[in-house]
Amino acid sequence: MTSQAKWNTVSMQLAIMSCVLVLNNLHVPHVAAFSALQTSSEENSFQTGNLPELPNMQDMMQAYADATFAQPTQENYLSWMTMAYFCQAAYGPVHQLRFWTCNVCTHQLSNFRPFDIVRDNTRGTQAVVGYDQGMRKIIVAFSGYPAEDFVMDLTSPAFRSCTPKEPSIYLGRGVGPNCLGASRVQAEYLNAYLALRDRILAVLTAWRQMSNVFATAEIVVTGHSLGGAIATLCALDLQIEYNQVAYPQQLRSPRISMINFGSPRVGNQEFANFYSQRIRRSARIQHEADRFARYPQCLPAENWSHVPTLVPITTTPIGHLFYQHA
Repeated sequence: MTSQAKWNTVSMQLAIMSCVLVLNNLHVPHVAAFSALQTSSEENSFQTGNLPELPNMQDMMQAYADATFAQPTQENYLSWMTMAYFCQAAYGPVHQLRFWTCNVCTHQLSNFRPFDIVRDNTRGTQAVVGYDQGMRKIIVAFSGYPAEDFVMDLTSPAFRSCTPKEPSIYLGRGVGPNCLGASRVQAEYLNAYLALRDRILAVLTAWRQMSNVFATAEIVVTGHSLGGAIATLCALDLQIEYNQVAYPQQLRSPRISMINFGSPRVGNQEFANFYSQRIRRSARIQHEADRFARYPQCLPAENWSHVPTLVPITTTPIGHLFYQHA
């Protein structure tokens, strides 16, 4: 099969799947698509002009990454679209998610069975944790803020601020202060993850202890918007957690992958480096006009940076992602 024929096949499959994320009522609608021919390694191309350009740092982070995970292949496209469906499902009512009866649950994700739904009633964020029998992977999918709260939270000081916080959850467990260094993350994103963290770890560990199928399965962490930031923190946390010698050998070192959509910058450049050395399979899917992905908007001295690897979305109508983040 020629390269052009392969891309035509991808386009047809994505058009048929027609994944729609109707997510936050603040954003200008964009019918967006993954661009088969326009992947960019320039992480700063979609960032605001007042941030420092660090091409050497970005090149260094890319060197750690799995070279194939964020490339425009048919396998990756289908994986991204499936994760987009999980992100859509994560916004659903808890009672539908527990029995997996939501529309996208029964039509696009029928091979998935939830272990648990973990919810933060204060913020309204939640996580779907379970196993997809078709992909043979454990999925952890995070929602962002509820649509009705997004306008308020986007303008709130806690959300917009550049308040840095040491991600001390990673310390210990084989990670020392020297390794963490000057890594800092946005305080609200970390607090949002911490509100869900203990239950997620308990659920995953319990199910992984039940069966070798779950113990050896790849864990894919995904999320949209604030959920994308939470997914970034969670993937790194799981990678560190399951490398501890305290766990039985069969529970150690599962493959951890992270795919998020429209995520803000989670931390500073030091955190992005720390993350990229540990999460090799990482794809950060972002529409070029998505202003939320430019948060937090800080002075250059703050040095906030995205984690790898950018997968830019264009407005080509292939495999629809209905963004409202721009």
